[in-house]
Amino acid sequence: MLDAAVELLLDRGFEAAALDDVCTRAGVTKGALFYHFESKEALAAAAVGWFFEGLVADGASVSPPADPVDALGAYLDGIVALLHGGRLHHGCLLGAMAMQTPTTHPMVAEAAQRALDDWRAQIAGLIDAAATPRGIAVRSRELADGLLAAVEGGLLLDRGRASNASAVAAVRHYGHYLDLILGPGGEP
Repeated sequence: MLDAAVELLLDRGFEAAALDDVCTRAGVTKGALFYHFESKEALAAAAVGWFFEGLVADGASVSPPADPVDALGAYLDGIVALLHGGRLHHGCLLGAMAMQTPTTHPMVAEAAQRALDDWRAQIAGLIDAAATPRGIAVRSRELADGLLAAVEGGLLLDRGRASNASAVAAVRHYGHYLDLILGPGGEP
């Protein structure tokens, strides 16, 4: 059910993703859906969590290099791979629900914001790990926001296109920026 909800929410948005269509795609009855989720909002909030757990699992499946700068680079390469054909290929449910639901469906918006905050913290941790041994002071949370903006903004520009070329270019550009900051003589 959660996979079906993720697909429909990304494809149609919250308002147009009908519960009947979720049931059909998941091969379950509406009664089964309501046994697990009390409302469309609860289903969408759970789908956001499910989507983010998948992103984390995808990232954890790759062994990072020992050098923290190389690990950060490998993380960015992993995001590019997800944009090409992985979990982010059809968009990011976190950004989509954060944009579509803040005033109308607070449970969904809060789930999306929590996931984005967790993602930001993970990225900031990778940036801190890369900068600290080099004695470089950085604003890791602001830099993490920059990567999130690159991913989400690029996906917004790519909406309806056959590829995520804008998102990939934004992430790669962000990686070059981090190389300048974290390289010899880098500054925040």
